[in-house]
Amino acid sequence: MAIHSSLHGFVALGNNKMAMFLVTMAMLLWHAESCNTTAVEIDCESMKLTTFPEIINKNATKLGLWQNEISIVPEGIFDDMTALRTLFIDSNQISTLPEGIFNDLMVLETLNLRKNPISTLPEGLF
Repeated sequence: MAIHSSLHGFVALGNNKMAMFLVTMAMLLWHAESCNTTAVEIDCESMKLTTFPEIINKNATKLGLWQNEISIVPEGIFDDMTALRTLFIDSNQISTLPEGIFNDLMVLETLNLRKNPISTLPEGLF
């Protein structure tokens, strides 16, 4: 009976609320094992990650991946993340960045790359 009531409430949600609910639930399930996630923040600090996690929430305003063991920033990882304001990828093993990797980050206010073995930055980084 509780399941039926829950489903009834779920079906009664408006289209926008239902979409946001589904996105939020997907984010929470995906990150439940490794990252702390809210509707607008993804925090994967000190998780010993060696690769970038798949970013499901393209509407996140903050992404924290500091103090991990990430060595490669995949091309296109930030595509369509137009709401991202804060990006912490410091204290990893990143040595190079793909050209144009930050192109879609139009409202980015804070970018922390310190404590990575980056020796040169490519032209057209932004």
